[in-house]
Amino acid sequence: MSASLPGHHAGVETTPMNNERKVDQSTDYEIHVEGHLTDRWSDWFEGLATRSEPDGTTILYGSIADQAALFGLLNKLHALNLALISVKMIQE
Repeated sequence: MSASLPGHHAGVETTPMNNERKVDQSTDYEIHVEGHLTDRWSDWFEGLATRSEPDGTTILYGSIADQAALFGLLNKLHALNLALISVKMIQE
């Protein structure tokens, strides 16, 4: 019988993600939130553009430098009490 680490299930194998992106390469994202935001929020959201949808939601889109910048942006959305609907990485 083999032992497993805390938080890991026996028989489940995990492998590190193969990230082929260069460290200095930004990634394009679409972030969908509830409520309407105008373009005046663009600077606060690190230059992302906004698009208000007819269903009462907003899509923020553009390049984000790295995972730390994405996390910071998500924290800003949380601070505004905006409900996060989705985060989508745009593949080229």
